Amino acid sequence: MNKISLTTMRRRKVDFFSSFRKFLLALLFIFPAVTLYAQSGLQVSARLIIRKGNLEGAKVTIYKNGTVSQQMPVGNRGIFDFSLDYGSEYIISFEKPNYIGKKIAIDTKVPENFKKDIEKGTVFDVELFPQSENEIKEYENPVGKIKFANDIRDFEFDTDYSIKVSKEIEKANKQLAENNKKKEKEEIARKEEEKRQQLLAEAQKRKEEEVAKQKVAEETQKIQEEQLRKEAEER
Repeated sequence: MNKISLTTMRRRKVDFFSSFRKFLLALLFIFPAVTLYAQSGLQVSARLIIRKGNLEGAKVTIYKNGTVSQQMPVGNRGIFDFSLDYGSEYIISFEKPNYIGKKIAIDTKVPENFKKDIEKGTVFDVELFPQSENEIKEYENPVGKIKFANDIRDFEFDTDYSIKVSKEIEKANKQLAENNKKKEKEEIARKEEEKRQQLLAEAQKRKEEEVAKQKVAEETQKIQEEQLRKEAEER
């Protein structure tokens, strides 16, 4: 492939799962690879973009083979560069409180005959969006995966994996929306039943009060009649 300078590489934005069609189009540009020299390991340049907010509180964590390797400071522009050792599996986690976090998986395993003195790099953006009631709060699996492709002898974005994940997330969000709608209906029904029971209780209370008043009235009448009877006898 042509040797392209990382500093002149056009950065592409990644807006995962805002819509399935947009996602599929984004796959075509998500992780362009570049050939680098005089570096060690896979070179990564990434930018974190926070939609409807700022970078305050955001953090980027790098996991190597399941263990925390390092946490990257997020500057004002959200751009950071790092190097990943070959022969490992990495998860890059992007998080911010009250935002839907995302993970990118990067598999740096390469063939034995891979020329490590001509190393590779990748450039990408990750956008985080605020959490909402009808979207899952966190994606359990990475939303994107980069791995070495033997056919092109370079690192590339695994489009099949992302299509699969996008469908899973779309299905999960649809199920969540349906569950929320069901809960909303159940809550409305619960409140209506609660109101109905309250009205029944109030009606029953009024009935009992009327019965009690009637009983008191009857007792009072009996006492008065008895008093009148005694007075009549005394006369």
